[in-house]
Amino acid sequence: MFDVEPKKLARDYAKAGSVRALAEKYGVARSTLQTALKRHGIELRKRGQQRIAVPDKTLVADYKALRSSHAVARKHGVSQSAVYRALRRADDIEMEARGGKRKRLDDSKVRAAYKRTESIRGVAADCGIDFKTARKALVRLGVITKGE
Repeated sequence: MFDVEPKKLARDYAKAGSVRALAEKYGVARSTLQTALKRHGIELRKRGQQRIAVPDKTLVADYKALRSSHAVARKHGVSQSAVYRALRRADDIEMEARGGKRKRLDDSKVRAAYKRTESIRGVAADCGIDFKTARKALVRLGVITKGE
């Protein structure tokens, strides 16, 4: 049974960014924490209504260390959008691509990597791509056949 003093629970909930973040702090399930909050008459905020403000400097520093907006958002109990907004406001940060248009492989780089390594795995490692993408590129360039 999860039981915390109601005043402490209310104070911690007011400070916490979300039920999820507070549940992780206490080491209980989110539903268990929600039940305790309701039992003590503490009004739950709607989802997305964050009550904490994390300084941009903190979010940017953590992004530089973690290189993942998702990881930074989870760490601080804020949305990924909040992290992206902080990163856009920062002048000295280059964000990782969020998808969108795929970059085309440089054919000469693929050919050179195959010449050096003579293996699909070698091309994948040299070009920073996965095996399947390397194989498709080599087939497209006519370096190997589909059956290889």
